[in-house]
Amino acid sequence: MSAAVSDQRGRRVIAVGVAGASAAIVRDLVEAGAEVHSVAPARPDVAWLASHTDVDLADPGALVDAVVRIGAVVHAVHVCAPLDAVPRAALLAAAQGRALDGCCEVFDHNP
Repeated sequence: MSAAVSDQRGRRVIAVGVAGASAAIVRDLVEAGAEVHSVAPARPDVAWLASHTDVDLADPGALVDAVVRIGAVVHAVHVCAPLDAVPRAALLAAAQGRALDGCCEVFDHNP
């Protein structure tokens, strides 16, 4: 388990674009004690998610809306799928901006 995952105990995190093999990252986050909120086109097969929002990852507005619904404090965003520049910028702006009250770490799990 990587430090990006094991250091998430007690933290509220967003996992974006979880599907297939990247579900293992989310399982590790849950097992490490993180409160995990999934934002993806389909719910990943992972038990104990705090929430899941179906979203088109190519739609910047939908990503921002999903992040805002998660709540006021998010400690980290784990990007588990490749995102085009515009949706990625919108997602990170929402995570860093007023929607989530403060700064959060970003972990990119893409090669």
